[in-house]
Amino acid sequence: MTHPPYHLLNKWLPQKDQHQWVLGCVYHTAGSDYRKARALMLCGVIDFRRARTTLDPRTPQASQRLVFRGVYSHSRNPMYLGMLLLIGLGTYLASPVAMLLTPAFVLYLNRYQIAQEERDLLAKFGIEFERYCRQVRRWI
Repeated sequence: MTHPPYHLLNKWLPQKDQHQWVLGCVYHTAGSDYRKARALMLCGVIDFRRARTTLDPRTPQASQRLVFRGVYSHSRNPMYLGMLLLIGLGTYLASPVAMLLTPAFVLYLNRYQIAQEERDLLAKFGIEFERYCRQVRRWI
């Protein structure tokens, strides 16, 4: 028996070579996508808690260890990806605000949040983080 909520992801989490799955998630049904996005973020939180490392994205230097199991074996940023899926649902529902927020969210995260986190993690974990970045994509 798998540990909740991983059982929710087993049916739709992609193989590593499938990069179009997020589009299928966003253009599926809004209700199930909302649950999937929440499950993706929750699994990311659970993986961090199991590793006993910080969840605070403002202090990546406080990380005790790299998390590269569970959903982190598919995406380096599953919690951000879950947030993006939630915003993407607004696009699916034709919300003008969400249509503007989606690209702005990705641009902001890539430039200001994720880039800094990755610099800090590289400084702290070195070659181990470089190897992880080569093996797992930033988003999907």
